[in-house]
Amino acid sequence: MRWHSLFFLGLSAALVSATLFGLTLGKTATLVLLAGSVGTLGVAHGAFDLVLARRLGLWRRWPELLGFLVLYLLLIVAALRAWWLAPGAVLGVFLAMSVWHFAADWEGSLPLWARVAAAAAIVVLPVWAHPQAVESYFSALVPEATAAAFVSFPLSAGPAVLTATLAAALYALSRRPGAAGEIVGVAALAIVLPPLLFFSVYFVALHSVRHTLRALHDTRGELRFPLASVVLLTAVTGAVGALAVAFLPVAALDTRILQVVFIGLWALTLPHMTLIPLAEWLGRGYTEREEERGRTKLSHSLT
Repeated sequence: MRWHSLFFLGLSAALVSATLFGLTLGKTATLVLLAGSVGTLGVAHGAFDLVLARRLGLWRRWPELLGFLVLYLLLIVAALRAWWLAPGAVLGVFLAMSVWHFAADWEGSLPLWARVAAAAAIVVLPVWAHPQAVESYFSALVPEATAAAFVSFPLSAGPAVLTATLAAALYALSRRPGAAGEIVGVAALAIVLPPLLFFSVYFVALHSVRHTLRALHDTRGELRFPLASVVLLTAVTGAVGALAVAFLPVAALDTRILQVVFIGLWALTLPHMTLIPLAEWLGRGYTEREEERGRTKLSHSLT
């Protein structure tokens, strides 16, 4: 994790410097980078859900695996249907869930308030710094009036979020210098880089790598099965995404890529943030009950 923090800090400094000197990618090139990075490393870190579900006891044999995959798929379909019926409401839920999910990047390093402040910066600061660009992206996902409403709140909340983010970085400086560097890097990237490029860099270079490293640590000793499942699920997801871009209703290529990436992320985020946290919570409760039973039996045997 220490080397990962140094890598992200160095990458942030290089990209901010390059952008300030006028070196940046065009919109189409950025979208292709975003789609490619999310479709590889981004999807791969979510594909570890299959392995984590096995470790948490959600499946052990093939019939149970099939049941888990069916449930996962049903949640994806439900997420897509919800977006179709109420895109504005779902976008609001998606952004709120993203803040909570991104806060886990600093779990174990910072208290909740500091983690939420850093995660809020990921969602709010790009809108605050680049409102017109973000509004145009939102307009490809939801009705234009709704897109404008989603931009208005970050515009007013931006200074407060930036202040809270810097406070979180100062708090972390003497306790977790690596986390402090990451938070400063995230804030600088969010303000300076074009929004889509910022999200590509953050999502792949920090978020996905961080979660993949943790998943590899949690599944050490079982790498053959995890890596095979991750490669398979990533390939399937990438193929589905490519087909969606090709067969979506007539629109500019940029718009179709944007829709597939962010609506697809929402569809994958719902099961990713629902099944595994629920299983972890149930697993902790089960473990605590078993430990309590063990202590009770030991107490009875001693008496």
